[in-house]
Amino acid sequence: KFILNNIALDKGIVKNRALLENIFSLFVAFNSKVPFFIIGKSGCSKSLSMKLITKSMQGTASEKPFFKKLPKNIIHSYQGSLASTSKGVENVFNKARETLKQLKESKNKEQVISLIYFDEMGLAEHSPHNPLKVIKSKELLDFFYKENTSEKASTKLNSTNKKNKNFSELEETNNKTDEKNN
Repeated sequence: KFILNNIALDKGIVKNRALLENIFSLFVAFNSKVPFFIIGKSGCSKSLSMKLITKSMQGTASEKPFFKKLPKNIIHSYQGSLASTSKGVENVFNKARETLKQLKESKNKEQVISLIYFDEMGLAEHSPHNPLKVIKSKELLDFFYKENTSEKASTKLNSTNKKNKNFSELEETNNKTDEKNN
């Protein structure tokens, strides 16, 4: 609750369990530089959580003192759809990579986390163009490994992904957990 209590919420936003869990998970994933997937049905605060945490984590420009001590998030968004292509997915990774390169070369020493926010991955998964194959490419995997294991790097790349479509096993597990809790 501490993290959520340090986030400015617009009027009408309820601090429910889904929002609390999503915010906490995103916060930990961003600061640990770990790829993260939020999977769930429509209306369970996936996009809202991402919006709130990224708006709050703006480094020294953050509104709340707690977030001023943490790295700034730079978001590179990709909207998945049935028309998604490998080139489109690759472009967002290239933009994130270029941002990291520019920040490393600049005199700005503020810590930054460059994020890739992939919304509606489930729709892209069903695209006839098979756009997700590029994520599995050796080049991208090597890039993630090098950037996330460099001890001297002040900027990192983190991949965050939100999916509304079914991931059969995970979705079934979530549903079973929801049924037990209700």
